[in-house]
Amino acid sequence: MQQIVSDHYEIYHDRRSVIVYSTDRLTFESKGWQIQLKSDVRNAVEQLSTYKDEGIIAVYGVDNDNYFIDTENALFYNMGTAAFREIAHYKIAYDTLSPEESSLLFAQAGLKKYHHYYSYQVSGFSLCKTSPVLSWEKMELFSLRGEHKPFDYWKLLREHIDEVVVHQDKAMKGQFGIELHIYEPNVKTINLANPMKALLDGIICAFHKMPMEVDEELIAIVSHRLNISDQTLLYNSKAVLGEEVFVKPYRNNVIWNPQDDRCSTVSISIEYGSSKRCISGKIYEVL
Repeated sequence: MQQIVSDHYEIYHDRRSVIVYSTDRLTFESKGWQIQLKSDVRNAVEQLSTYKDEGIIAVYGVDNDNYFIDTENALFYNMGTAAFREIAHYKIAYDTLSPEESSLLFAQAGLKKYHHYYSYQVSGFSLCKTSPVLSWEKMELFSLRGEHKPFDYWKLLREHIDEVVVHQDKAMKGQFGIELHIYEPNVKTINLANPMKALLDGIICAFHKMPMEVDEELIAIVSHRLNISDQTLLYNSKAVLGEEVFVKPYRNNVIWNPQDDRCSTVSISIEYGSSKRCISGKIYEVL
């Protein structure tokens, strides 16, 4: 296994895995030593090798329980999705370590100076056996290629909300997981890291509902900018992820605000050459 060691991070990598220990979290707009960290991690990830039907499983951990964690951002978006273009054709997944698990990991590795852990491993996938809180089967889907916003996925689910089955009629307060399977007629492969952020943000927002006390002016502005009715924005009978002002005005547009820090585990897989383009999914509680 090759290694890269600097004052702020250590990287260990081979053709099947990349493991990173860092003193600080890698941000989207990297500065200083983080620029070199991002470059080193991207180079290591681009050397990973997959067999057909394998995918990438990533893990992020931080040892501070007061730290806001958006795992998808930390592992993929901030790293730059192009780094995964050769290894995320069939499956992509992530998991989040608890602060206690992260602290133990650093201690066992004798690396207590570090606080952030990243790993990327090539692997096959097994389906989650946890009973879902809600699910849907083979909902019609548009092409994942091109630029899509969270609104596109939110609107899709809201327009097909009758196809969503609620198995446990409760609002989840804690961590949750998402499992998605996509059916794609085209045989040309897709880098699943590209649509992942908008896809997950839109899905999470689709199962939030606006708080009762939300400002009426905010609703009016957002509804106008999205060209939807106030009721479409306000009413959601399947809001298992609870209340959140999940979309807000921002400059001349809107900004989406899902509780994605609660989404601690995700698995996305795709099947090419299907008879039609659609998506199945489930959301489940992570205890």
